[in-house]
Amino acid sequence: MSDLEISVHQYFQKLQWLILGMVLFFSGCQSEEPPTEPQPVSSYFPLKVGEKEISVQVVLAEAERHKGLMYRESLPEDSGMLFVFEAPRQLSFWMKNTKIPLDIAYLHPDGLIAEIYPMYPYNTDSVPSISRQLSMALEMDQGWFRENGIVPGDRIDLANVGEMIRARGFRPEAFAVELP
Repeated sequence: MSDLEISVHQYFQKLQWLILGMVLFFSGCQSEEPPTEPQPVSSYFPLKVGEKEISVQVVLAEAERHKGLMYRESLPEDSGMLFVFEAPRQLSFWMKNTKIPLDIAYLHPDGLIAEIYPMYPYNTDSVPSISRQLSMALEMDQGWFRENGIVPGDRIDLANVGEMIRARGFRPEAFAVELP
């Protein structure tokens, strides 16, 4: 090998070591926190409805929506289930295999409660919304909305809905919710 070839070879060896050192350095700068596991649908999250604080399970996947509150014996006090959809639409729910009497509130993407209806155990008749611009539904024990003075025109606070969606392992931007 000539002196020039040796110099070029040494240069590339040094360059390889420099690149390897940079890779090791920057990989060491990553967060030491372990990745968080997505929360299951059974997890409860805080949500404010009007002025009332409640806890909700957040339902995002189609299979979860189909199951909803089926087969449950009861709901904890001031707790419910929030269904969130990818695009505004007319919503319709039923009570197949659901023994808890419920009320359902249909909501616009901005959190405005548009409609509230009672739903009865095991009733397989659909309870459709009138509006076709809804992206969420909130199921609570029957009478809960009335007992707490919550009526159409009230709102849910969307401040932490994005965090709930992320905690479940989904991307908030994939859902039709106007997050603050």
